[in-house]
Amino acid sequence: MGYTHYWYMEKDKEIEEKVWTNFTTDAKSLIVGSPILEKAREEYKSYPQDPTEIDEVKIKFDGGHETFYFERKSEQVSWREDQDWVFNFCKTARKEYDGLVTAALLLAKHHLGNRIRISSDGNVDEWKNGAWDDVPSGYELVQKVLSEKEANA
Repeated sequence: MGYTHYWYMEKDKEIEEKVWTNFTTDAKSLIVGSPILEKAREEYKSYPQDPTEIDEVKIKFDGGHETFYFERKSEQVSWREDQDWVFNFCKTARKEYDGLVTAALLLAKHHLGNRIRISSDGNVDEWKNGAWDDVPSGYELVQKVLSEKEANA
């Protein structure tokens, strides 16, 4: 399947407005104008790229492999209707934007707690160290967002 990150959300549960607003505020500071995404878009021009969107219902960004798409209310596909958790994934193939995907998932875990489960083909060291020497890892990116938020509080 390729190097992939996974998350499971509770079926038929919409994230409360305040929680979603806090999550998307942090996600915007992480994603909007990210030099990582700009570099990926430049490098993977041949890959169809969707615009970054962070709004009342979704977080969506493209880094050159698969588009990361996180919904405020996850809809269950018909063939998994008997499952209580909605399965989602994003293949990054360890491209430069991998750290943004793991960071977005870590922010989701921070804001949603046990209402989300995250996993990966990678191990904790890969999430902490990142896939590229010159690109921050998801852990580094999240720490920066959260520490800036605390400093401004």
